[in-house]
Amino acid sequence: GAVYAYLKPGGDWSNATETQKIIDIQHYANIGDKYGSSVFIDGEYAAVGAPYDSAATGKAYVLHYDGTDWITIAQLTASDGEISDYFGKSVSISEDNIVVGAYGYDDVNYSIGAVYVFTKPSGGWRNATETAKLTASDGSSNDNFGYSVSISGNTIIVGTPKDDGSKTNGGSAYIFEKPSGGWTDATETAKLTASDEGTSDYFGYSVDISENTAVVGAYHEDNANGNQSGSAYVFVKPSGGWSNMNETAKLT
Repeated sequence: GAVYAYLKPGGDWSNATETQKIIDIQHYANIGDKYGSSVFIDGEYAAVGAPYDSAATGKAYVLHYDGTDWITIAQLTASDGEISDYFGKSVSISEDNIVVGAYGYDDVNYSIGAVYVFTKPSGGWRNATETAKLTASDGSSNDNFGYSVSISGNTIIVGTPKDDGSKTNGGSAYIFEKPSGGWTDATETAKLTASDEGTSDYFGYSVDISENTAVVGAYHEDNANGNQSGSAYVFVKPSGGWSNMNETAKLT
């Protein structure tokens, strides 16, 4: 795998070729690692997932833009990583925090999934294992918690597209808020679900959050546009804080 970097031209974005092709040769990425399966950029830092590294144990890389090139400066791994965890399937950055999903993680449940938070050390990013591990309080086998992740400031959203609520593989998403003392191992602050959950909607297949608004994709949801036409659900943080809730709005 590879990642391609593009710099915005002097005017607006236009058709362009890459300014740099990034291949992780300096850290010995191997055939089949699928480096670039997930990417995220925040200012001069980027995160790149390689979920098939080391027999799909997975790895994430931190890159820094030095004004000319993107340089790999750190490798992130899970302290309890195992084969087929797929750590790095999803990545997100906000300021000094990087979040990495490992949807294949097993505890006593197969592929229950886990998410790992990394906080930038005072001396700068370096090879490290997680600062905190996030899990679902009601997780079960094959939920795939962490298939998608997003962080904005002090809030993380995690997609769990195979969670069974009222329907098989209906899906859900979990909100985590940073404790006053910093990120630590934790379960969710709130759980988000669709009011019209259907079988195999895969709600949580994609997620994003910006300040007090979260969006969750359900790409297999059936609506008036046809079977598996898909929908997105918008959630706005209530005045009293995040709590278990259905959507504020549905987009089709």
